[in-house]
Amino acid sequence: MSANTIAKRVAEFLQKFPPFDLGTAAELEEIASKIVIQYREANELIFAEGEKAGDFFYVVRQGSVKIFHSGATEVLVDICDEGDIFGVRPLLANEPYLASAQTQEECLLYAIPVEIGKHILQTNAKVSLFFAMGYASGKPMQRFHFSGNRSLANQQQVRSEGDLPLLSETILIDTKKAVLTCEASNSIKEAAQKMRDANVGSILVADEKSHPLGIVTDKDLRTKVATGDVPISEAVGVIMSSPVRCIKPGMSVAECMVEMVSHRVHHLCVTEDGSVHSKIIGIISDHDLLLEQGFNPAIIIKEMRKTKALPALLNLRTKADDLLKKYIAQNVSMHFINQMMAGINNALLHQIINLNLEKIGPAPCKFAWLALGSQGREEQLLRTDQDHALVFEDGSSEEENRERQSYFLNLANEVAQELERFGFEQDVADIGANHEKWCQPLCVWKNYFTEWIRKPDEDNVLLSTIFFDFRAAFGEQTLAQEMATHLYAELDKTQIFLPILAKNAMANPAPLSFFRNFVVESSGEHKDAFDLKLRAMLPLVDAARVLTLEAKISNINNTTARYNLLAEGDKNNRDLLREAAEGYATLMNLRAKFGLKHSNSGRFINPEELSKIERQTLRNIFASINDLQKILKIRFQLNYLR
Repeated sequence: MSANTIAKRVAEFLQKFPPFDLGTAAELEEIASKIVIQYREANELIFAEGEKAGDFFYVVRQGSVKIFHSGATEVLVDICDEGDIFGVRPLLANEPYLASAQTQEECLLYAIPVEIGKHILQTNAKVSLFFAMGYASGKPMQRFHFSGNRSLANQQQVRSEGDLPLLSETILIDTKKAVLTCEASNSIKEAAQKMRDANVGSILVADEKSHPLGIVTDKDLRTKVATGDVPISEAVGVIMSSPVRCIKPGMSVAECMVEMVSHRVHHLCVTEDGSVHSKIIGIISDHDLLLEQGFNPAIIIKEMRKTKALPALLNLRTKADDLLKKYIAQNVSMHFINQMMAGINNALLHQIINLNLEKIGPAPCKFAWLALGSQGREEQLLRTDQDHALVFEDGSSEEENRERQSYFLNLANEVAQELERFGFEQDVADIGANHEKWCQPLCVWKNYFTEWIRKPDEDNVLLSTIFFDFRAAFGEQTLAQEMATHLYAELDKTQIFLPILAKNAMANPAPLSFFRNFVVESSGEHKDAFDLKLRAMLPLVDAARVLTLEAKISNINNTTARYNLLAEGDKNNRDLLREAAEGYATLMNLRAKFGLKHSNSGRFINPEELSKIERQTLRNIFASINDLQKILKIRFQLNYLR
């Protein structure tokens, strides 16, 4: 095969994946002609964390590559497969790799020379913007992972559908706000004190006409002063970065990002005419760009922790919904989405509780706010109803317990009302920390667990399915740990509870006839709709719970995580358990997709709206549910249980 034919095939392959789908024909031809095709054996290390950046970045042609952090315990960052790009560190910064890359199987890789990448980065704004999104996020630029072929047009469509700010929107500069500046002759100590007092991470160095001379950042203080290389009494001009990159007012988000990534800076100085020869009127950081867009979950969480105004908190939570919609549309991994929304919901809850503690006064004793249900499992992607409880430290007397309970009921009532204002409706069955029965000292919770396990009637089994997924979302973790310890101690004393719980998990068999005659609601508000929660998600949740309790696995509530952990210890059923994990993640994605589309919980879906692929995927999930329930039936000998 001729070299031209190989290059043509390489170009055709690359064009299917971002950011190569943003390149011109000439750029693709240049890349394809210079690519080095590498064969790598299974488990071969491509580069190591901390290693000096190499001369290539990589695209996976065949096989898969894992990206991970080394150390006493290996931490998996992600898996790259066909079309994924990784190892871009040398493309953007002359710094060591932030993670290691190793093949998982035999691989064919396209190794692209860094110099070609840098050239295209400088000349193609769209490609530059693609990398700028990752650069500005402050995350390790080890690789970018996108599933499928998503062109820039598709990305713009996603932003529009998610009602997100467009990258073409102008960054607004508050010209009335004074910009922090100092003179080059000021001491480093004086500049640092100004930064501290203003609570900012940078200061512009200006001349007598307020024209920019340079910039000093926290990084300069860390790397040049804190190391002892430059004394703190020295003039700040000695450590400033100069010249500072300047822009004119009215630049768009995209233009600012391209400026930052092209010139490898984290700050842009806004001057009257965009040059260093005019007056300073503002400064923009990569952090500002992220706040402008709300694209980064880490920034949303960080801002939530600082915000004390409820309207601002509500705005941040709305941004999280926008972000969720964008990620769902772009097929971002459910593992990441799940972690993102769990982190955001936890941050919101923490801030609401903290603000109310400030308002009503400190708690009289240690306590834990218990998240239950989907929030307890960290699976609450949409704003569904509240499920929570509260446990507090045992008092020395019943009277003291009642006094403590009175305080915590007041706190819980305030928190529940504010969560309701944020779109989380209170539970119709009155499961909540703001109800006396579910706001109790530790001793009462232990008694509850004992009664439910030793007398597993229909009501107690139902309560077990609600409360045994508890998680200390705020407060004293040891209280929740004591509850878990008591739970497993009680399970060891009886052999009947788990079989009854397993039988309850069989209550919703897999709708295997789904594709011949839709198993839909026959009456009521949701007539002719398919109940995704009851008929698909709940069977997987219930099976995971009972298998986890049997295996004595504590502190793992998330359904997908439960199945993956169970798979590690069950060689005979490993494939099925992993299929269940993947299936549940798919169901969460589907529910979120339809919930966002129709502005509801996503529980009930119209079968006519399902694509052919979604129908086939559901059929596979139903088959997995059926196989799981067969395991429960055999393992817990349910044929003998009446």
